[in-house]
Amino acid sequence: MSDLADFLRARYGEDEAIAKAVRPDQDYADSEHQERWNPARVLRETGTRRHRLARYLAQAGYGLPEGVADGRDPYEKECDAAVKDALKIEVLEDAAIYRDHPDYDPAWAPDAYEVLGTATNDGWLEGQEDPGGGTSRQP
Repeated sequence: MSDLADFLRARYGEDEAIAKAVRPDQDYADSEHQERWNPARVLRETGTRRHRLARYLAQAGYGLPEGVADGRDPYEKECDAAVKDALKIEVLEDAAIYRDHPDYDPAWAPDAYEVLGTATNDGWLEGQEDPGGGTSRQP
C-alpha cells in the first residue's frame, strides 16, 4: 500500500501546487466550471483526501501497542476489519480519479468496479444509470 500512498501524496501535491499557482485576483464567476474548481475548493478536497489516506494507513489496530490488538474479542476484530475495508475502498476510489496518469497501477482499481461490471475509460460502468436519469456511458 505504500506505493499507492506515495502515488496519491504526489498527485495531491500536484493538485495543490496548481491550485496555489492561480492568481488571487482571477475571477471565477465567468463559468460554473471554473467556480466549482476554484483553488480554495481544490485545496479543501485534497486536504480531505489526505486525511482519508492517513486514516486508512493508521487503521491497523487503531495504533494500539503491539499485541494489544491480538487480545481484542472477535467482534472488535471484525469491526476493525470492516472499517479498514471501507477506508480501503475509499482510498482506491480516490486513486481511480488519477487512472489516466502514467504511474497509476491498474491493480489499484477498486474491487467495486469489478463486482458491479466493467468500467469504461470514462469512469462509467457499462449500463450504469447517470444522475440525470436513463442509462449512459457519458458522465
